[in-house]
Amino acid sequence: MSWQDYYNSKLTTPEEAVAIVQDGDRVVVPLTEQPMSLIRALAERASDVKDATLSVAVPQFDVGPFLDAGWNVEIENFIGPAGRPYENDGQAPYLPLAFSLTFKSPDERGKEAKPIDVALVTVAPPNKHGQVSFGPQPWYKRGYAQRANRVAAEVNPSLIRTFGDTFMPLNEINTLIEVEPPTDSRERLNQAIAALPDERRAVLEDIVNRVNPARLVPSIPYFETLHLNRLRTQLGIDDPSPETVAIADNVSSLIPHGATIQVGVGTPSSFMPRLGVFDDKIDLGLHTELTVPGVAKLVDAGVINGSRKTIHRNRAVAVSWSGANDEDLQIIDDNPIFELYSPEYLLDPWLIAKNHA
Repeated sequence: MSWQDYYNSKLTTPEEAVAIVQDGDRVVVPLTEQPMSLIRALAERASDVKDATLSVAVPQFDVGPFLDAGWNVEIENFIGPAGRPYENDGQAPYLPLAFSLTFKSPDERGKEAKPIDVALVTVAPPNKHGQVSFGPQPWYKRGYAQRANRVAAEVNPSLIRTFGDTFMPLNEINTLIEVEPPTDSRERLNQAIAALPDERRAVLEDIVNRVNPARLVPSIPYFETLHLNRLRTQLGIDDPSPETVAIADNVSSLIPHGATIQVGVGTPSSFMPRLGVFDDKIDLGLHTELTVPGVAKLVDAGVINGSRKTIHRNRAVAVSWSGANDEDLQIIDDNPIFELYSPEYLLDPWLIAKNHA
């Protein structure tokens, strides 16, 4: 059987796809780009599944229907706006979890550890070899999918294809559904903004007009509470403060040619590429958890080339391209220079210590 035939044989509806969830199962929904069609279908039949547990990192959906159906709900890694009310009143406990130790318990304790019965994930369409990629923000999706007893995947054609440790063969996935990217993003955003107070609506209207509206759709449920200045910074459309400019000047003076850098999230770091901190450097390397707008352009320009790195030489490596803007993602798409690896591997202090430059 060709991979195309196998793929077609596993395609089904969201309702049929989540029928793999059984009584007593622990269902895992990993961080970011969560498969909303599968989640909605599972919520519809949640009351038919007994003694089940939903384990989710930063839920991008309301977990209330699962709690109402008698499920246990665990929130891992980060709580997020959608999970906060349920964690605050004790309905959904928060479980702190170091990325580098995510799979220590299941790998070392076997059946004594919490089971990973079902993983619900989002993937990009298969490549010519019949393998799917977990897109620009895989985090530990592949690790959960590999360890799960059953996997349901939502194939989203809007996800870019990425390299590194991000591929999974189709024969490790039990059920597949296809979804179409939303075509009415701007209309949906305008409808959501219309009911907001005038000042907040004006700021969001300006943001919507300056970025790809599809990037903002996942944030619609949080428009009333989003920190708008922080959102503008993350999208690369804000102006730096005098303090940030001073920080950039200092950071630039500290980075030698050939250094391997890590760029984290935050207001000052988001401005570093835009303020030219790295522009006059030679042969920089990148080993980072995630990124900020403009880093991929530095790789494309050869400023970051990894030629002096001692591990993953000539590659820009990260756990996730979270923080990349639209121009960055166009550069990263199907580009083997950019590689993504699981957090338990790339964030291991022993591995990081092997970077001698």
